[in-house]
Amino acid sequence: MKKIILLIAAALFALPSFAQDYSPNRHVSLKDCGYDTLQYIKLNFWEHRNRYIGLPMDSLFNDIELEIKDFGYVIDEHRKVKGMIFNHLHRNEQAVFNRLNKPYYTLFIYFREPYTVNAESYPRRGVYWTETYRNFFKDFIIDRVLLVKMQNNKIIESLYSEDK
Repeated sequence: MKKIILLIAAALFALPSFAQDYSPNRHVSLKDCGYDTLQYIKLNFWEHRNRYIGLPMDSLFNDIELEIKDFGYVIDEHRKVKGMIFNHLHRNEQAVFNRLNKPYYTLFIYFREPYTVNAESYPRRGVYWTETYRNFFKDFIIDRVLLVKMQNNKIIESLYSEDK
């Protein structure tokens, strides 16, 4: 009987060490998500998006484990940069998803006002994510995060942050 109680006690102490910590203050690795990119994106950049609100974009860039393959900026009516859009699929990969009638997700990150950077200062140096683009966006302060589900080049669902 003593052995059974010790075995149960040992199991109870060991269980928390096997549990996954998905707290909002912790970045969950792609490995912890079983290399499921959709789960990784939803968990880190939608469900735990509040951990980035008020921080510079560089904090998000430091955490993201996916390669940024499609990206651009969002402007206001005065041609000031007010946000960025990106996802982990190249446009050719998006076309394959569209042909297969499968959805994919795109992140919209809106920055805190005032918007002071002109769209004309955005570096146009090719289609691949480089340090130049990271340096352009890194100091913008994150205000809102939107996750948009796309299919056949159309928005089929928008998940807006409740922060604004």
